[in-house]
Amino acid sequence: MSELHSFGNKGPVPAHQHPNGGGWVAETAKVVPTVFVDKNAQVFERAVVTGKAKVTGSARVFGSAWVSGSAEVSGSAEVSGRAEIVGNAVVTGKAEVTGSTRVFGNAKIFGNAVVSEDAKVSGSARVTGSARVFGSAWVSGSAEVSGKAEVFGNTVVYGNVKVSGDDKISRGIHDGIHDGKGVKMGSLRQAVIKLARDVPELRRHLVPILRKSAEDKSFERR
Repeated sequence: MSELHSFGNKGPVPAHQHPNGGGWVAETAKVVPTVFVDKNAQVFERAVVTGKAKVTGSARVFGSAWVSGSAEVSGSAEVSGRAEIVGNAVVTGKAEVTGSTRVFGNAKIFGNAVVSEDAKVSGSARVTGSARVFGSAWVSGSAEVSGKAEVFGNTVVYGNVKVSGDDKISRGIHDGIHDGKGVKMGSLRQAVIKLARDVPELRRHLVPILRKSAEDKSFERR
């Protein structure tokens, strides 16, 4: 049965307690019966949660966010904007995922990390601490971004790379093999082509980098 409930943003709105877990769901949101919404969790505005996803703890999913598959949003994490959390991805702790971001595969965002704008995190990548991933950056493979590090711009961080401390990466490809200054353009192009072949979901994202490498002689992984 629908009743008025406050989600702490614009006052009380029509909502109901989800039958699987008892968490509050606004009538404007869509949460299917197979989803688990914990008693202190909230889904509101025009958010959609489907599949066998879980929203636990005091987590909040709102805006036009989409959570599906076996993804989990837990702790006091927030997923908003047009963000997508799919597959087996996890957003937990005090993490925030917003904008038009996409977190998928077995990726995990936790701690006080923020992923925003058009960024993507996939594979088994981890973003933690107070790290930020934003812009059109893509963190994939087994990469880890932690501390107060920032990965942004048109950047790909892939493989077993660890970005930590106060590191800031704003362009190029960082795969743990081809990193470094003064890399020849031919080597850069080969690295892009290899990544596109090995990781199909990166192909569209890598095209602007390949074009940039051809136009800008100073372009390098750094």
